[in-house]
Amino acid sequence: MDYFQLIGTLYEVEPAILQERIQELSNLLNVEDQLYQQVRTLSLGQKMKMEFIAASLTSPEILFLDEPTIGLDIQSKKDIRTFLKKMNEECHTTIILTSHDMDDISSVCDELIVIDKGKIILQESMDVILSKFSDFKYLKIKMTLDLVPELCSVKGVEVISQKKSECILKIPRDFVFETLESINKLVDIEDFEISNLSLEEIILQNYFTKKEHN
Repeated sequence: MDYFQLIGTLYEVEPAILQERIQELSNLLNVEDQLYQQVRTLSLGQKMKMEFIAASLTSPEILFLDEPTIGLDIQSKKDIRTFLKKMNEECHTTIILTSHDMDDISSVCDELIVIDKGKIILQESMDVILSKFSDFKYLKIKMTLDLVPELCSVKGVEVISQKKSECILKIPRDFVFETLESINKLVDIEDFEISNLSLEEIILQNYFTKKEHN
């Protein structure tokens, strides 16, 4: 708490406004009960949240973040992502975030830049990136036998990965059940799971994998 008051003094924030801001931010990050604890008694997630409060007390126009959720538990990650999104929407803070965790990016950012070996290989809005691949889904199937080559004959099917009798297929969104029926005629399916393509999968399969093959 003393640290926050020091920041308020340095930036000439009125005490009443500072206190209101601390209360608002600590409630949002679920650390109001830890405000008066010694730093050495806080968990990593709690310390990170306190740092976010300190960085946000003066309502900065731009916030630079480097791997903000690395090493944190699931709940702390969720709290921080919600906090950052709220800062952007309500305070109009521009957030420049670098992360290897695509959940950070998809939860917070409107635009994505992917850098590989110092070169930009992708720069696009999140909406455009996701819409490009919204026509496909992932189908994960488990078969009684290893018959993956048979699946390549099914129209629209692309084998993404395979391991013995299990494989992941990329299939047209509008023909999920028709495709599944065609596959079932070729192989005996023990189990299957249908899911959307995540941002991480989109980037890995459509940018890095293709680059490696070139």
